[in-house]
Amino acid sequence: MGNNGLLQLEIGESVVYQNERYFIRQVNSINTVVLIYAETGAIKEVSISEVSVSKFEEPKKTDDLQRISDDSWNQAMERFDIVQPLLVAGRTRKMVEARAKEFGISTNTLYGWIKRFQETGKVTDLLREDRTDKGEPRLAPEIKEIVETAIQNEYKTQQKKSVAKVCR
Repeated sequence: MGNNGLLQLEIGESVVYQNERYFIRQVNSINTVVLIYAETGAIKEVSISEVSVSKFEEPKKTDDLQRISDDSWNQAMERFDIVQPLLVAGRTRKMVEARAKEFGISTNTLYGWIKRFQETGKVTDLLREDRTDKGEPRLAPEIKEIVETAIQNEYKTQQKKSVAKVCR
């Protein structure tokens, strides 16, 4: 089952090649794509006409290929390996909790990965998302000033008040 020439294939998208699930690692030209096999990490270049898309939902915008490092890609594949056994009908919370515990992550984190993958079927949606507020204070400037003043005037003093007293 081939696809029509109008279909947009994106990096990380889940596709079917020879009745197996692969992810697009790279779009080489208008005719070929590099696929990575989820089970083994094997990579192969194939003609786009041999690939069919397993989901047709609206794709989430994927980072430019040049911006996806091998480390990030490997991390996304590791996350997919954790998520994959849970992509089954009849998944229970107990199954998710056990899987999360096995890999040392929170159950909520694992549910987030499952949700993100199921929305698009793209392994790149399992990439770590950069925080938009990284390095920025999360307090309003007025509150930050009050906290800094309290630390200087109440905590860093000769009396060495407890943190609880300073907070009160």
